[in-house]
Amino acid sequence: MTHWKKLVNSVEIETGVYQGNLDTGLPVVFAKTEHGELWISLFGGQVLSYIPKDGLERFWLSQNSKLDQIAPIRGGVPICWPWFGAREGGPNHGFARTASWKLDQVKVGITSTRITLVLSDEVFRPSYWPEGYELQLDVELGQQLTLTLTCHNCGLSPWSFSAALHSYFRVDNTTETMICGAGTRYHDKLIGQTSIGQAQFAPVPPLDRIYTHPDDTIEIKVNQACSWNLEQQGHDASVIWHPGPKMPSDMSQMDADQMLCVETAALGAQQSGIILVPGEAYQLIQRIR
Repeated sequence: MTHWKKLVNSVEIETGVYQGNLDTGLPVVFAKTEHGELWISLFGGQVLSYIPKDGLERFWLSQNSKLDQIAPIRGGVPICWPWFGAREGGPNHGFARTASWKLDQVKVGITSTRITLVLSDEVFRPSYWPEGYELQLDVELGQQLTLTLTCHNCGLSPWSFSAALHSYFRVDNTTETMICGAGTRYHDKLIGQTSIGQAQFAPVPPLDRIYTHPDDTIEIKVNQACSWNLEQQGHDASVIWHPGPKMPSDMSQMDADQMLCVETAALGAQQSGIILVPGEAYQLIQRIR
């Protein structure tokens, strides 16, 4: 899906970095440097596209995504926060992926360009999440793409959260892809039980697995000649997901065959969440090579 890549009403805010809108009105930041191209939506604080200098798109974006600042964007790297999955009284995967983030800073360096987005309780504080918080997303485009999500407890009492960088990777064919480094022990959410699998495996949809002892690097073998490497920090789990034939309305079978979600997650012990005390911060980091 590339037809959406039309920047209008744009302003160059730093060398090679532009802020503007898509023709749907979606506010975006676009960067083009010697290391590649990057598109970020301020709606959801979400990376939409990353094409390094090898010319190969790393992320998948659904052809059915409306990019309308209303519905969550299906593709790229959605931010799941302050919870992962469903929660009574709040939206699936939290509110960060449908909130309007602020472009805070752009720094163009010798070896990389860093774009910083911020979301805080001063801007968005829903009734179902009354806690004091600040989220910061640093997206650094260099020899690799680095996403650093930092969450701060700015309130007066401890609170618990979970988070994930819900990356949708573009592959040649989902069932011909190989995954290595996720570990062998996982909780299968489709059948509600813990299982032991192979250290290297081909994902066969549908699947929804939370791997509880992943390596710091997961290799996504797209084909015999090409692999993506996903490096992780601050995680305690990796999630691998594909809905299979019973997919959401904002996906189509035609392009879903070229998608696989491999997610960097911080879920806490037994997926019970991570506690942050006032003044404390937590970082979840993902690097794509």
